[in-house]
Amino acid sequence: MFSNILSRVMPLQANGAHDLDEDNNHNGNVDLINSEYIKQFLFSELDICAWTADKHQNNYHSWNHRLWVLQQFATHVGLTDVCRLEYETSHKWVSVHVSEHSGLHYLQYLLDSLVSLVNEEKVENLLEIVPCVDSVEKLYQKELDFNCDLIEEYSDHEALFCHRRFLLTRLKELLCSSPQRTCSPPPPALKRSCVETVNSEWSAVLLRERDLINRCLQTNSYQKTLGEKHAQWLNNVIGI
Repeated sequence: MFSNILSRVMPLQANGAHDLDEDNNHNGNVDLINSEYIKQFLFSELDICAWTADKHQNNYHSWNHRLWVLQQFATHVGLTDVCRLEYETSHKWVSVHVSEHSGLHYLQYLLDSLVSLVNEEKVENLLEIVPCVDSVEKLYQKELDFNCDLIEEYSDHEALFCHRRFLLTRLKELLCSSPQRTCSPPPPALKRSCVETVNSEWSAVLLRERDLINRCLQTNSYQKTLGEKHAQWLNNVIGI
C-alpha cells in the first residue's frame, strides 16, 4: 500500500526511472521535486484529517489516519519541522475540543515522538520544536500546566483528567528512573493545613496534584467527582 501511494505522490520517479539512470545529473532536482510532492500530499492529508475531526466528534478513524500519515511521510519532508507544526496544531485543537479523547491520544503520541527524537539524538535540543523547553522534564511540566489550565477553565471534562494521568505516568518514569532520586510521596496534603517541605522533584509534583484535587473538591459540579476519581487514581496507581 505504501509503495502504491508513493508512486502516485512521486510521478516523476515512477514514470522516468530509466531516464534518471541515463542522466544522474538530474537526480538532485528530481529528489527535490519528489520531496515537494510528498510535502504537498502530507499536508493535504493532514488538512483532510482536521476537517473530518471537526466534522464528527471523537473521530477515531480520522486521528488514526493522521497518525499513520505522520509515521509514513514525515521523515521525507523533515521530521523536526513536521513535529513542531503538529505540536502547535494539536495544542490549538485540544484547547477548543476539551472532551475529545481521540485528539488527546494523538497529542500523547506526539509527546512520545518528541521524547524519542531527543533520546535517539535526532534533535540536539527540544528548543528546536517547543519554545522555552530544553529538556523532557520541562516538556512534561509544561504539558501539566497547560492541562491544569484547561481543567480549571473548562470543568467537568473527564478526558482532560485521563490525559493528565498519562502525563503523570510519563513524568514519574522519568524522575524515578535515576537511582539518585527519591520518589517517596509527601505527607497527606488532603489531611493537612500546611505544605511541608519536600526534597524530591516528584514530591513537588504530587503536592501540586493535591492542590488541584482540593480545588476540585470545593466545587458542587461533576468536577468534584472527577477530582475524587483522580485522587483515587493517584492513591491506587501512583501510590500516595
